[in-house]
Amino acid sequence: MDLRQLAQDWEKFAKTDPLWAILINRERRGNKWRLEDFFKTGLDEVNGIMREVESMNLKIGHGRALDFGCGVGRLTRALANYFDEVSGVDISESMIRLAEKYNREIGKCRFYLNQRDDLRFFGDDTFDFVYSSITLQHMKPHYTTKYLNELLRIISPRGLLVFQLAEEQIGLKTLPNRSRMLAYKIRSRLMNRPIMEMHGIRKQSVISIISNDGGKTLKVERLPDQGPGWRSYRYFATK
Repeated sequence: MDLRQLAQDWEKFAKTDPLWAILINRERRGNKWRLEDFFKTGLDEVNGIMREVESMNLKIGHGRALDFGCGVGRLTRALANYFDEVSGVDISESMIRLAEKYNREIGKCRFYLNQRDDLRFFGDDTFDFVYSSITLQHMKPHYTTKYLNELLRIISPRGLLVFQLAEEQIGLKTLPNRSRMLAYKIRSRLMNRPIMEMHGIRKQSVISIISNDGGKTLKVERLPDQGPGWRSYRYFATK
């Protein structure tokens, strides 16, 4: 799936059930997320991340932060409690419109549509903190590699990049699993339904990508699995 198709799929999610697409919960499907509950999950997540950063004795600036794959701003608005200015970037125009609507009263937040495989509208060393959660796993690994390069480029020399990424287990490579996935994609396309793809990169490969881009991995922690066959990790990196 290329970025054009990825953008089209997430446009459909944004126009039908955006909150569920961002944060999947079986009981919340069908536009059943309450906004206050949805945004509280973002606050809890960011508070936890910042406590962890503090426990690592990392001294980062609190000027500018970036939420990569911001959706409707679930994490962007939470980051505004810690930084002077927070930028949110997403591939879906409708998600960006919702983010602006839901966060209009928070003057620190700015939202940007980006459908390229780079972040060229941000200069080098722009951000003190960059965060990405449940985003990179929905694109093909070669795009993830490009974006990791860009995210490292735009953090300041003493900045911090924190991101979550799934790791595909070997069992998903079997013929029955591949056949089921292909059937799901064909059926979804025939019915004009969006596809939420999952892609993983092995942990050691991610660490190598960071190193090859001139970065340094400070910590890797295991997170709850992203579904059957998908391990998930959170990476802390700097340059």
